[in-house]
Amino acid sequence: MEGPPAGALEGPSTGAGEGPPAGTGEGQSGGRRASGRRRWLGPVVAAALAAVLGVAATLAVLRPWQESVAEPGTPAVTRTLDALDTTFQVRIDSLVRQGTTARLQWTVKNVGTKNAPLYDRFGASTLDNTVSRISIVPPGVGKPLYPARKDNACQCAEVPTASFGGGMQLQLWAVFEGLPQDAEHVDVNLGPLGTIKNAALSSA
Repeated sequence: MEGPPAGALEGPSTGAGEGPPAGTGEGQSGGRRASGRRRWLGPVVAAALAAVLGVAATLAVLRPWQESVAEPGTPAVTRTLDALDTTFQVRIDSLVRQGTTARLQWTVKNVGTKNAPLYDRFGASTLDNTVSRISIVPPGVGKPLYPARKDNACQCAEVPTASFGGGMQLQLWAVFEGLPQDAEHVDVNLGPLGTIKNAALSSA
């Protein structure tokens, strides 16, 4: 839309019949205000963009479950994997040592949609419903360490004989003996759920 013809009045008559000359008075002051607003909005837009990029970078850092292997000595706390026709989230809740003994506790959650019973997946034999096949491997040790046995019984959790559908979770544990005194981290072999490398040991 075009403005009023040159020389036309926009407000009450001033008696001179003309508005302020171009480049002076209100016209110049309005230009300075518009220019000031542009200069002020520039840093605000730049700061907002930087904040958005910063949040995205933070989210990228806070997703350790997407890393298949952690750096040596750091715990691989959580990982997500596809197995047994569904998707699992595996979380190491604790890995505590006392001398040459270590106790592992972890949680398995079915984050997929299919039922995937686990009761016969972690045992050393078909009728073994424990997690006796789980192992840890300290650095420099040739053979993996399996759960300790006492009176011929596995010092580990039994897996319930039940369905394991989407949204269900199960907490399991196992005790291991023979850990080297200088071990600071181990690889945790969870059988069908894969291996979590370089899980850090904490002291009791």
